[in-house]
Amino acid sequence: MKRQLNPGPYRAVLFDIDNTLYRDDRYAQWQIDVLIRRFADHRGMAEPEALRLVAETRSRLTANAGRRPSLGNTMVALGVPISTSVDWRRELITPHRFLQRDETLRAPMERLAAHVRLAVLTNNPEDVGRASLDALGFSDLIPTVVGLDTTWASKPDWAPFQAALDAVGAPVEATVMVGDRWDVDLAPIVERGGSGILVESHEDLREAITMLLEA
Repeated sequence: MKRQLNPGPYRAVLFDIDNTLYRDDRYAQWQIDVLIRRFADHRGMAEPEALRLVAETRSRLTANAGRRPSLGNTMVALGVPISTSVDWRRELITPHRFLQRDETLRAPMERLAAHVRLAVLTNNPEDVGRASLDALGFSDLIPTVVGLDTTWASKPDWAPFQAALDAVGAPVEATVMVGDRWDVDLAPIVERGGSGILVESHEDLREAITMLLEA
């Protein structure tokens, strides 16, 4: 776990969803695979060729910007607008097939929700994000979902983060972002004076929640 934290107390905690509020590398990769498969169909190319094109484009964007872009922003560079990505994700991504209620985190999340405002930021559409929270058993604890169709911008663009801050009514300096990708999830908040916690396992997430409860 990597963290960069301002002194507490904090007023809001923002979470990424995929591979943050749950840990399932198989499901995370499946989401990428089905979207690239749809991109291949859209372009009329073989899937290996589409994979190579996406990887090459992502590498070029990383070199130009100095940080790794999201798949959504990589698709934009390949001529697929965010609105199309939203449609594909709504059609293809089915959280209830992969996720189940997380009883081990329910009580800690309840305590955290009693002390700070909670929100999630996802590069999936809002309804897919809400379905993920529902499957995990957190939907009643996290009322704010900022998705790809909230601002029509993909993390790490700043617009989703600002929308979340506006929704929870907290300044960035009193906000912690928790995610599994530093460039995409955490850097936008940290670079503007907020706090970030990088989680790489379910145990990291539990430790992060405990840390925030004690702040």
